[in-house]
Amino acid sequence: MLLGHRGLKRFYPENTLPAFRKALQYGADGVEFDVWLTKDGKLIVMHDRYFRTNGETFDVKTLKLSEIKRLHPLRAMVTTVDEILREFPEAYFNVDVKDIDAVDDVLKVAGKLDGVILSSDSPAILRAIRERDEDVKLGFSIVEWNSLFKFPVLRRKLGLYSLHVPIDAVDYVGLSALKLLLRWARGMGVKIALWNYQQDEFKYLPYLVRYCDILISDDVSRASRLLGKRLFR
Repeated sequence: MLLGHRGLKRFYPENTLPAFRKALQYGADGVEFDVWLTKDGKLIVMHDRYFRTNGETFDVKTLKLSEIKRLHPLRAMVTTVDEILREFPEAYFNVDVKDIDAVDDVLKVAGKLDGVILSSDSPAILRAIRERDEDVKLGFSIVEWNSLFKFPVLRRKLGLYSLHVPIDAVDYVGLSALKLLLRWARGMGVKIALWNYQQDEFKYLPYLVRYCDILISDDVSRASRLLGKRLFR
């Protein structure tokens, strides 16, 4: 499965409808995006809790959606989860839940959809999701090296569906060791999702793609060619 990492963010503002639309047109099966809950209870698609405008810092959790659309540099392009699900009903989604307060609302709108994985780098958020829903697909994201040691326990207690591993781990363990780690995790019965933070992903993907089930790519147009997928839909 090929997912656009916050859409096709190389060419469009990340986590926006144009970025998602182009990712799907250029070969993605779906998209990955990040979620916070606004002051007025809207699920907003944004990676960071804070944003800056004209030298001032704002917290999306203390603002209403209308205020965010007025203050954020993206203005009207700021997107909600409802808009994404309505716009792309046939797509697959990896919803990265950044905010524990958003768990109930995320489950209401997306928890029962077949093509959805709810992921987080926070064990507390994953536990909160599992307590409320026994069946939803859960993914644990590795964002720092010691997170990997939490994986076996979380897999057993929460029934993880997937482990989301950054390609950047190659800098810490090397390519050969990363392959072994991916095979080890896969052998525990979970799907492997590869994503990229600050690497040149295409330097390593030819060597790693056989060890993953889900590729969350910054450039799905190029990844489509690597995977032999149809480039344009």
